[in-house]
Amino acid sequence: MGLTESFALYVTQNERDSTQLTVNPWFVGTCSNRHDAGRILESCRTIENGNFLVRKSENSDTQYAITLWFDKQVTHVRINQVDGKQYQLEYNSNANLSVPVFPTIEGLIKFYTEHEMKLTGHCQGFVKLKFNPNLFKD
Repeated sequence: MGLTESFALYVTQNERDSTQLTVNPWFVGTCSNRHDAGRILESCRTIENGNFLVRKSENSDTQYAITLWFDKQVTHVRINQVDGKQYQLEYNSNANLSVPVFPTIEGLIKFYTEHEMKLTGHCQGFVKLKFNPNLFKD
């Protein structure tokens, strides 16, 4: 497979992933950057640890990010694409964690709604993701 075919396959896969994600209530797509996603969380009156949104990442090295509420503040966790077809959370290599890989972002989100994720950035601790339908109500 040549470079052109590889690129076309990559673009097609990324478009398919984005289209499939739009059916999920927690996906805010490209209409939100990290600051806007944070404001959505901060403006919710019934916010609790683990409430989250998934958005397209502003960073060119990664496709998506989770914006979540933890310990009374907003934090962001990158979702990296592995080998162009699988997804995992990004952690600093010094964190020395075994990070599971998923075939879809939906699978990754489902896993972290059932199992705790470790936060290692400016927010540190363990949290399960919880979708809050009140995030989009006035």
